Amino acid sequence: MFTCENNSYGQRNGSSVSLEVEVHMEMVTVGEREAVWDENCGVDVVVWFRAGEVSLGLSFLIVKRMKWEEERGGWVRGEKKKVVVNRREQFDEVMGGGVE
Repeated sequence: MFTCENNSYGQRNGSSVSLEVEVHMEMVTVGEREAVWDENCGVDVVVWFRAGEVSLGLSFLIVKRMKWEEERGGWVRGEKKKVVVNRREQFDEVMGGGVE
C-alpha cells in the first residue's frame, strides 16, 4: 500500500503520483511469513516450504493444481522471479486531503 499527501489542498494543480517497486511474481507465505521452496528436503511427491523454523509440506499434485487454477484465472507465469513496476497517475481535478 502506498500513500501520497496532496500539499496543494483545493488547488487545481495537476498533481501526480509515481512509484517504482519490485514485485515478486510468485510468493508463498506460511504463518504470515514469506516462505521459500526447500529443494533440499522431501521427495518427488511432496513440496516443502520453509519460513524460519516452520516448514509446510504440500502434495506436488496440490501445488500443480494451485498453479493451474491461477493460470485459469488469468495469472501469467514468466521466467523472472521478480519484476519492476513503474507507474505514474496524473490527477487534473481539484483534490483535497490525500490519495491512498
